[in-house]
Amino acid sequence: MQNKSFYFLLLFFSFCFVDNLTAAEGQKLHKADSLFELKKYTESFEIYDQLLNEEQKASSKMLLKMAFIKEGLGDYSSALYYLNVYYLKTSDKQARTKMKDIAEEHNLSGFVINDSDFFLNLLNKYKLVLAYSIFGLSIIFLLVILYQKIGIKTRPVAFSILFTMLQVVLFYVMNYADNTNQAIIVESNSYLMSGPSSGSGFIEIVEKGHRVKTFEEHGLWLEILWNDQKVYIKMNKVKKLINPTGFIYDKFRCLQDQIPLLGGGRGGFYKKNNFSRITNNTHRVNS
Repeated sequence: MQNKSFYFLLLFFSFCFVDNLTAAEGQKLHKADSLFELKKYTESFEIYDQLLNEEQKASSKMLLKMAFIKEGLGDYSSALYYLNVYYLKTSDKQARTKMKDIAEEHNLSGFVINDSDFFLNLLNKYKLVLAYSIFGLSIIFLLVILYQKIGIKTRPVAFSILFTMLQVVLFYVMNYADNTNQAIIVESNSYLMSGPSSGSGFIEIVEKGHRVKTFEEHGLWLEILWNDQKVYIKMNKVKKLINPTGFIYDKFRCLQDQIPLLGGGRGGFYKKNNFSRITNNTHRVNS
């Protein structure tokens, strides 16, 4: 009886702790949104950045605001990064168009996205739902197979084939339905080398903003694909894309946070909430 009371209290306090933690994070987000509305962009961005990179929590609206701030300040490489994370989270085709417009304006590579990429992004977005669904069906099929084989002494050929196919699909979803193996180069004059060391052969100097496919990390170096060739770049020169599908605010804010983009034009505009174009002067006055 005492053990049951102890576990009940432990469970109760655990729920209280998680609830208080979530409430505190929600307060942070609300504070950042309030600062953004007051055009205190630097202060709001600092809180957004902490929520995203340190606490792994974000909403669609928050990601779009981060992109908006960075684009308004002329940091197009960071704007592309946050737009890309937003796109991974929402599969918003207008965000894809917006990235393409910025890339064309600055002559950047790596932003040509076809229908197969869009399908892969959707697959990645609903990876967990698919995985749990396939796992549930697999359990049902396995029980049917055991019943036919042991209970009624028949060969469960059809269900065995279906069960095997489900395992193949599950393996693919869990291991290959991931398009976050990409990074944005965020530093200008970045050196590309033939090997993971400063003494390796020099390949090229590239500007910031390009999106590249990533492979393995080698200490301070990251292996990437550049012009169909595997090369190496310093880790601090790139920002690897993160998968936002498991962020906590997805469950509560995803539907109301869809903010359409108006692509095209120099810099572009963000339609909802009447986002005004940020200038460096505005940033200095309000930060």
